[in-house]
Amino acid sequence: YDRHQEEGAVEGFADRIMVGGEMFQQDPSGGEAIPNWTRVLAAFPDFPQELRRATLADAENRALV
Repeated sequence: YDRHQEEGAVEGFADRIMVGGEMFQQDPSGGEAIPNWTRVLAAFPDFPQELRRATLADAENRALV
């Protein structure tokens, strides 16, 4: 268990939350809408499998650290 690495991750996450909050306050209606899954799958039919492979690879890489 690397406490320093976890603290860095938490600080990074908190920073992103703060930036997101500031952006929302500046423009509450936001920019572009996020596409729904139907559109994503139409553009990238094998996206669910690719996402799963990437997630498993990321988890495996983190376990090696």
